[in-house]
Amino acid sequence: MKYDHTPRAAAWLSALVLILAVIGCSDDPAPTAPEEEPMDVPRVTETFEGMFGMDENSEHQFTVTQTGDVSMKITSLEPVPTLTVGMGIGVWDAASDPACAIFASDGRVVVNAELVSARVEPGEYCVRVGDVGNVFPDAIVTYTVEVTHP
Repeated sequence: MKYDHTPRAAAWLSALVLILAVIGCSDDPAPTAPEEEPMDVPRVTETFEGMFGMDENSEHQFTVTQTGDVSMKITSLEPVPTLTVGMGIGVWDAASDPACAIFASDGRVVVNAELVSARVEPGEYCVRVGDVGNVFPDAIVTYTVEVTHP
């Protein structure tokens, strides 16, 4: 007489799967609170105007009150709006020389090109705008720069 073990094997397999499922569930870590979404950090846009000549720079100080990114954009250059200039961001310390210690800059900035810094902590910062070898002797460049920060 031939005996079919398929129903018995299926029952054992089902029991084994059920046991493994129960064991697997018992190792779940304790529930945690959902991660909080970052709050929208209010942003401030400050506008600075200045001028510089050949081989010169101009600097403006601003205060960051919350951690976040800083963006800078030259919105006007006169008398040559297509002039390429340098722009950078630095840490401001009036007791140091120079007071504006640049940590990121670009020497190929044109009107409306936006530069974005890495994330900064609250503190005193500065933006520098200046000649990169394109200003003629005795020429004066006037500019407007917008700095947006938290």
